[in-house]
Amino acid sequence: MQMFTPNGDAIRLRRKQRARRMKGFAHEIGVSERTLRDIERHNKPIDESLAGRIASCLKMDRADVVFATDGPRLVVTPAVLVPPPAPVPSTRGKQLVPRFDKDSARDIGSGEALFDLASGCDLVIAEARIPMDSEISGYVAELVSLVEAASWMHRDRFSDLAPDAEVAMRKRLRYLLVQLRGNNIWTYALHHSKHLPVSNDVPEKFSADVEWQAMVVFGPPGEYGEDTVQVDVDNGHPWIIDWDEPLFGAPHKA
Repeated sequence: MQMFTPNGDAIRLRRKQRARRMKGFAHEIGVSERTLRDIERHNKPIDESLAGRIASCLKMDRADVVFATDGPRLVVTPAVLVPPPAPVPSTRGKQLVPRFDKDSARDIGSGEALFDLASGCDLVIAEARIPMDSEISGYVAELVSLVEAASWMHRDRFSDLAPDAEVAMRKRLRYLLVQLRGNNIWTYALHHSKHLPVSNDVPEKFSADVEWQAMVVFGPPGEYGEDTVQVDVDNGHPWIIDWDEPLFGAPHKA
């Protein structure tokens, strides 16, 4: 099967412009969040079928999804039969994305998902929103320390843990999440990108230098079945999206 090198930066930027969260978009194109992160950050090779799904869901030309360096550029072919993407609200004109904003952290559900989220992050930010006794506080403290150990906080960026350490970590995370859940404490998590350098002003150019953050919130279960909570996020600096300009248009000033 012919493999292609994806244009990860273009895919990530268009996904953000269309307000697609990583988890939902990964599910839509049929890959794990970890695989999507590898595609966007490291240009992990993809096959023609996956390139077609990405292009279809993001309303991009296939030629903009892949590079031609490691093989022939994809040519126009009949549309890949994939489920139609969710409707995207029609947005026109310029939109300011503020430095300080709100985002949704989702009930993480499993130790595997929490480990996978943390393993691609530079920093872990934890917050407790519910009273806890000493026993529960101990579970939370241990869980946070494991999430930090799974991240790149204490080792080189993009480095991997030893396989036996990873297995033990995943197992312990599963146990701790079950203990917290049994005490009506849910664990919500969010993978957030903070753009650098930090500034309160719109930069001359959109920054591709980011700090990947794992935000973890311990709170009560949703009263009416909700599985998300709102969290404060720092985008690093504000930027402007011009919905009337091409994806690769010139940078915008405020």
